[in-house]
Amino acid sequence: MTDSRTPLVVLLHGLFGRPADFDETVRRLPERFPVRAPELPVGRPGAESVDQVVGWLEDELAGESRALVLVGNSLGGHLALSFALRNPERVRGLVLAGSSGLFERGFEAGVPHRPSREWVRARVEEVFHGRAFASEAIVDDVVATLRDRRRALAVVRLARDTKRDHLASVLPRVRVPALLLWGTEDRITPPEIAYRFRDLLPSARLLFVPEAGHAPMIERPSVFAFHLASFLNDLSPLLRPSRRLLEEAA
Repeated sequence: MTDSRTPLVVLLHGLFGRPADFDETVRRLPERFPVRAPELPVGRPGAESVDQVVGWLEDELAGESRALVLVGNSLGGHLALSFALRNPERVRGLVLAGSSGLFERGFEAGVPHRPSREWVRARVEEVFHGRAFASEAIVDDVVATLRDRRRALAVVRLARDTKRDHLASVLPRVRVPALLLWGTEDRITPPEIAYRFRDLLPSARLLFVPEAGHAPMIERPSVFAFHLASFLNDLSPLLRPSRRLLEEAA
């Protein structure tokens, strides 16, 4: 049974991500930590700015009385930070991986009117260190989104708004513990951006995940889960990470 004092871990995917991006991480976490991975309303009308999507997330979590640990990748990290700034009393900790909010190499400029599959595949491959992770299923999802004019327009508007919503001046107000888990080979938000987040967040710790790009929870789920579990245990002490996690992360 989950202790009501144990925080709820909320997993927030990126612009073209999915809740399933965190499946392998969740499978490795201690069972005592409750997890929720909402599918963000990316590509929908009324979700075309950071503020609108954070408002949606506030509604989604309105009935939740437990403290929250927000784990965000890319856009998800940006949303986690914005949610924490708007709801500081609700957030116990943050875990950011390749977060936008300071700098991100986006795709919103130069998108072809009808993107070819080859163009989409090239953009997807930039996300990962290992090209094998740019699966046909991911490419299919992105192609379907970009070929639906209404969805594509909503996504482009949201991507542009993340660029405008620069967080440097407000990050010092985020006082909760923050763990930065960054891929050493991240080409979208390069490692120097991780250092900038670390310097601007008052209670941040930076750890690099080797041989991982912009989505380390997909490419190195064992390492990601090990560090996330350690962070959660620090926030809510009870157990050491399992021997299995220690062995997998080695």
